[in-house]
Amino acid sequence: MTGLYVHIPFCVKKCAYCDFFSHPPTEGERESYAEALLREIKNTDPEGRSVTSVFFGGGTPSLMGPDLMGRILEALFRRFEIRDDAEISLEANPGTVDLKSLRALRAMGFSRISLGIQSLEDAELKALGRIHGRKDALEALKAAAAAGFENINADIMTAIPGQSLQSLERTLREVVGTGVQHISCYSLILEEGTPFYERYPGGSGLPDEDTSVLMDELVRRLLGQVGYGRYEISNYARPGYECRHNLGYWKRTEYLGFGAAAASLIYKRDGRYRFTAERDITAYQRDAHLPLSERREAFEAMRRLTTAEEMEEFMFLGLRCTGGVLAGDFRKFFGRDIFDIYGDVINSAKEEGLMGYEASSGRIFLTERGLEVSNRVMANFLVE
Repeated sequence: MTGLYVHIPFCVKKCAYCDFFSHPPTEGERESYAEALLREIKNTDPEGRSVTSVFFGGGTPSLMGPDLMGRILEALFRRFEIRDDAEISLEANPGTVDLKSLRALRAMGFSRISLGIQSLEDAELKALGRIHGRKDALEALKAAAAAGFENINADIMTAIPGQSLQSLERTLREVVGTGVQHISCYSLILEEGTPFYERYPGGSGLPDEDTSVLMDELVRRLLGQVGYGRYEISNYARPGYECRHNLGYWKRTEYLGFGAAAASLIYKRDGRYRFTAERDITAYQRDAHLPLSERREAFEAMRRLTTAEEMEEFMFLGLRCTGGVLAGDFRKFFGRDIFDIYGDVINSAKEEGLMGYEASSGRIFLTERGLEVSNRVMANFLVE
């Protein structure tokens, strides 16, 4: 099973907190980039892969418009064996879609949409530098449902400038009231090199750590009460609406990335290989027609993961999910008992109440307390 990821590195305006590979497009850049994507897709060997999910991320994929998005999606269908029940997602900024464009996207095969709502408080959206307001966000959610999307995600941010527990609760309750099937709640992270990193040194001027913890608790409690199950550290879904594509990342299934700066994890007979495409649009467009072995920057970035790295990723990514990892899967992948490698770490975390173990199923998972300090717990799974 394979997932496909298409990176669209364009946005109307770069948000002050964002460190993703994206920028506002110049004249004609969207069209030339789409042509490069079509060349790359055409020259990629499908190797009999069965595709279970396709995800257009960015940036703001919806900024490309339905016509270009449709051409790219059609090229993927021509090149790959995409299953009839595949989840086909795109990210969208509420300020870049309307009912007409959403209907067009739904008609061409997109089945899931992720809207970057972030907040329903105009002051908070302004502080973040978003191009949309509260009204735009609510209209986009309504339009997505009216266009026929039955799998809608709303991205929400916490610990943002000026946010309070009361304003976060208002946003959550109103988003839930629209009937969305999935909610992703991420805490603002100050990324080095972004304007926010300079504007709020050390987090000064943002909700303090105690408030941030209370915000996380509010999200868990409120969403749990109204039927959204927490299946990953930051993701909540109604039953059956967990994001299939992202679950593939966390379960380490193969994925192919298309576009500048797109990451891939591919399986070969001798192991798993990871690489990232050129982080330069000019270089990407110049070389997109070439086989990977001739795309110098991307090919030089490719490397086989060591067994130690694979074990680390098995734990890091698997433990992000509330279902945790299975000892039987670890043995199947690595031919070793998980307790021979990580027994001391697991037992120590269990004693602290941060990790649980079900002997009957072999399931190892983070407790609610463990999820709260997941970075600290996972750091202990580095193989020396």
